Amino acid sequence: MPRKCCVPGCNSNYDSEIKKGGPVVSAFRFPKDEERKKLWLLAIPRKDFSPTANSVVCMKHFSEDDIIRYDLYKTKDGTTQQLLLRCPKLKEDALPRIFPNLPKYLTKEKSVVRNDPQERKKKVFNRTAAAIDNFLKADIIQSFENVKNDCFES
Repeated sequence: MPRKCCVPGCNSNYDSEIKKGGPVVSAFRFPKDEERKKLWLLAIPRKDFSPTANSVVCMKHFSEDDIIRYDLYKTKDGTTQQLLLRCPKLKEDALPRIFPNLPKYLTKEKSVVRNDPQERKKKVFNRTAAAIDNFLKADIIQSFENVKNDCFES
């Protein structure tokens, strides 16, 4: 029997949804770490909720970036291969952020991790230097004959 999502307004894995032909959705237990559990409880818009050992949140409430669907492993010959997991896992820092059946202001986008300004400057400088080098290599006069022919053909 699939576990039912505890997020308000979510009908994932309820019998009525499954009978309608809805999919069985993977669900994740609350973290055992108390700090992570508090963050999950703050993220889920549900008043006075205390999760039990059977409380779960379905995958519809997590960003696709937070869900691990493949596991990497090394074969005997040293190559790395991906193995599709039967039950997806969550990354350590995953938080439920998406609440499609609730007002939009409750859904929080994952903040974009920005690069250090010095790193960005360095990348721009390297990209510009490479463009200048390519231009200078292409702009070299191979022979006087080429210049003479270019000037007199015009």
